[in-house]
Amino acid sequence: MTTAEALRFALCALLMLLGLFFEVSAVIGVFRFRYVLNRMHAAAMGDTMGIFLMLLGLAVANGLSMLSLKLMLLVLLFWLTSPVSSHLIGRLELVTNEELDREVSLWKR
Repeated sequence: MTTAEALRFALCALLMLLGLFFEVSAVIGVFRFRYVLNRMHAAAMGDTMGIFLMLLGLAVANGLSMLSLKLMLLVLLFWLTSPVSSHLIGRLELVTNEELDREVSLWKR
């Protein structure tokens, strides 16, 4: 194994371990937080950063190729869809949960 291959492997491993850390933190947050909106926020942040780091690690391991471009396009897709779906879930909770006023303090117009 050459020095360049070892460096690429180390960078790939570091990125994937950081991604795993964010994913595990998100799972712990989803199970530990009490309110739905807090759990939703933890899941959205974990998805966004964790998936990005995991796919970036795979792209580094693969090198510059068409597969790396596809992985980065997949990251872009996740970055566009995850905040939108989280926002819609939050709006659904805001509209349907009648006891939300007692659970959290919300700013009202």
